[in-house]
Amino acid sequence: MPEFDLSTLFHVYRTLDRPTGSSTVMASNDQFLLVHQNPNLCLIDKEMKIVKQVVWTYDLIWDMCWSSSLNRFVIIEENNIFLIDESTMSIEKLQTNKTRRWTSCASFNKFLILTTQQSGVSIVKLRLRPPMDIVEGEKSFSMRTKSERIESVVSNDEVFVLMIRDKLEKSVRIELRSPDNIESHLVITTEYCM
Repeated sequence: MPEFDLSTLFHVYRTLDRPTGSSTVMASNDQFLLVHQNPNLCLIDKEMKIVKQVVWTYDLIWDMCWSSSLNRFVIIEENNIFLIDESTMSIEKLQTNKTRRWTSCASFNKFLILTTQQSGVSIVKLRLRPPMDIVEGEKSFSMRTKSERIESVVSNDEVFVLMIRDKLEKSVRIELRSPDNIESHLVITTEYCM
């Protein structure tokens, strides 16, 4: 496996101090970065300055993403989904099935892809317009081992990418999938050892 050359990285432009208890996930659109700086959700501009913030009074943030179709940020907790308006920083809690335990999210077109870790691994495709409902039934996936889990999911409106980590094997694999057929792989998976 080729070594990663750290000298190819750019120098640090600015840093942002993160208070204890802050979530490690973040999301961006073409103007802002949304981060959790305990106890606030903060919109940060390209100069790394906080331009807006609101107190986050809910539970631990598992993941967040930007939805261009809703023009909102999406935040997921273990059992809840929220929409954040960047203009007003208002927080809207969506009505969802409380039995699901969400772990990651990605937005594409008018849909939201959500992953769960209960009873194995599942992917849910949720419509992002009223009524906010599940478009396709929950799709369960067989992982190669019981120690594998989906760490994150990202999308670019054509494909979505799953990053799957095996804690025992200390490996990561990346899978590309189609939003139209979330069960099938588009390409051969790529694996990395940690």
